[in-house]
Amino acid sequence: MDYWYCFCFLILVHTSSQQPHTNLPSVDRRIYEPINGTASCFRLTNATHQIGCSASYFGQRGSLEYVSSGCNFSRVLTSGPTPPYIVLLEQDCFVSENIRRLMESSPRVIGIITRAENATTTKDNFSPERSCPNDGFGEGSCSRAWNPYANHLLFQDFGDFPVITLPDDQFQVMLECYETHNANVTTGSFDEYPLCFAELTADMYNAINTPTCKRRENLPVNYLGGVSFCQNLGDYNVWGSPFNLADSDESDAVIMLAAKMDSVSLMLTNYSIGAQGEVAGIVTLLAVIEQIGRLRKSNILNGTESHIMYTFFNGESWDYIGSSSMVYDMMQGNFPYKPDLGKLQPPRVDLSNITAFLELSQLGFQAAQDSNKLFLHGGPYVIDTNLTASLKEELSREGINLIIASGRPEGELPPASLQRFLRAGKENLSSNFEGYVLADFNGELNNKFFGSQYDNLENLVNNSSLTSVAEKLAQIATAVTKTVLKAAGPLCNNASCVESVSVQSSLVEELLTCFLVNSSCSLFSGVTNQPYSNTLVSGAPLNRYVSVVSGGDSPILSKGYTSVIFQLVAKYTAFNDTILSCLDCWSTVNSTDQVTNRTAVPINETHCHCLESFTYMHRAESPALRNGEPASTEYSTWAESRWNVIEIKMYLVSHSAAETGVLIGGLAMTLLTLLVAIQCTRRADKLFQSPVQYDLYHVS
Repeated sequence: MDYWYCFCFLILVHTSSQQPHTNLPSVDRRIYEPINGTASCFRLTNATHQIGCSASYFGQRGSLEYVSSGCNFSRVLTSGPTPPYIVLLEQDCFVSENIRRLMESSPRVIGIITRAENATTTKDNFSPERSCPNDGFGEGSCSRAWNPYANHLLFQDFGDFPVITLPDDQFQVMLECYETHNANVTTGSFDEYPLCFAELTADMYNAINTPTCKRRENLPVNYLGGVSFCQNLGDYNVWGSPFNLADSDESDAVIMLAAKMDSVSLMLTNYSIGAQGEVAGIVTLLAVIEQIGRLRKSNILNGTESHIMYTFFNGESWDYIGSSSMVYDMMQGNFPYKPDLGKLQPPRVDLSNITAFLELSQLGFQAAQDSNKLFLHGGPYVIDTNLTASLKEELSREGINLIIASGRPEGELPPASLQRFLRAGKENLSSNFEGYVLADFNGELNNKFFGSQYDNLENLVNNSSLTSVAEKLAQIATAVTKTVLKAAGPLCNNASCVESVSVQSSLVEELLTCFLVNSSCSLFSGVTNQPYSNTLVSGAPLNRYVSVVSGGDSPILSKGYTSVIFQLVAKYTAFNDTILSCLDCWSTVNSTDQVTNRTAVPINETHCHCLESFTYMHRAESPALRNGEPASTEYSTWAESRWNVIEIKMYLVSHSAAETGVLIGGLAMTLLTLLVAIQCTRRADKLFQSPVQYDLYHVS
């Protein structure tokens, strides 16, 4: 009997050792199948509240349920036998009413996974933005909706209800698992298992509002750990001038050209494309800059009586972060830099220097419609001036009719960076200041997909062609270039230098393709240095969510899209181009010279075009958060939550009866093994005879 106990024990040990142990996946990989390419809605806060998505601390776990293009939710909401559900939702059904309906059904539904869709959508409209974007942070209040298609989803608090977008191939992997294991489940009986489950992990550290987050970070209990719960939204503005500002004094007039640089979408970090919303304006301004730079490089244009200053404002989607930061620094006497007697600096630029402000807003709709109309929105100042007359004339020469916007009460502007300049008040602006927004809409936006992942190339082209849109934008850029040069007082070598301006549509088409189709195009990759090259994805558009302030004051920490635009502007306007080793280019930068900016554009792995230009970056961070005032109502207070990981794991789950059986069997096996071990221990003296002891000194 004693030998029988040990024999059983040895059989158990031998059986457990039969599985080879080399090159085995971890236990986690045996149970879970990771899903890659997740893009999630996440949490942000401002002075008063929180928006976006999170998940419970331990993640959301539920069985997969599929809602096809027919949008039948009865099984998910009522008849399905195996809740809680994580819903695989087709894009046709991914609309605000359905999203809210599913969210309100919690805890029966605990999350949504949808398929990324980069092609033309079947939706009539989808704009997760607000009806009056940035209302309360501009010059005045919004009298009625500028965005009639708004569903406000981007600014809704979903609580612990994750919403995730997957690439098509990964969505298909989950759909196949559903179809294999879950599609035919009717009662949830034992024989219908195992079921396909998913676990969504997206726990957000931030909660309630930005003041609460900052207060938690400053609690004494957090000093040792140094945990950061949220980070300020922001990055850098890109600005510059074709000529040296140091050649002037602080009283010289400035004409500012501007465009909004960032975009948003419900899935901020992956699908903030903004083709019609922002890219059309960005590309048009880049084409204007390239044309002025071309005139300068060919020595046709030697200067201007008034300075031309072009600016790309960053973070504008979040209560005008970039423009409010620049206006604040101008009012404090700290633009473009804080005064430093130990450095060579450009002269201060004050609000009173700016005599004209022209912002290029949404321009793509009329271009795609091959329309001959554009609208000029003016602030509550002079509207019939030499500048407007010149712009109207030049656009007319290009076959475009400029209409003074009249779809609003007098002086009410659409959402635009100009709002922050006007908010500073007449007393701080030039006495002859005039500000305008050039756009493709009158009383409300034409863009039905503003602020969504569907504002892509297809939305911009809109049954037209990329070439025809590029031609129309090139015509607009040509007219704007001529208008600005005339207003600035060009100092030319020949009388026809302004009339020689002609923006090539091929340049505009190349820029549109790089921004909206293939961000790793030769134009972008040719001006991009490490560590930004990994932000350029082959066959994918350039994502332009502003994200968080990187820390420190060095522009090297700017986002990938900011760096691309900065490098393009430097390339187009460089007054000196020397081929050096890249290290030599950076090593010869004079840290005390803040007038001339030197940047390296790679030729190969070792050598670069060392460009000298008057192109700069300016920190785009809310003055309120810079100054430790997270409860401010004057400036943006948006902060992004920190998180550990956002991921999806898929796995199979057995029926509860089977799980109970496995548990009982495992406990029984454990108990049996324990009893065998106890019996072997008690009878060890009989089972394992002690060796004979020999006394070497007393052998008889």
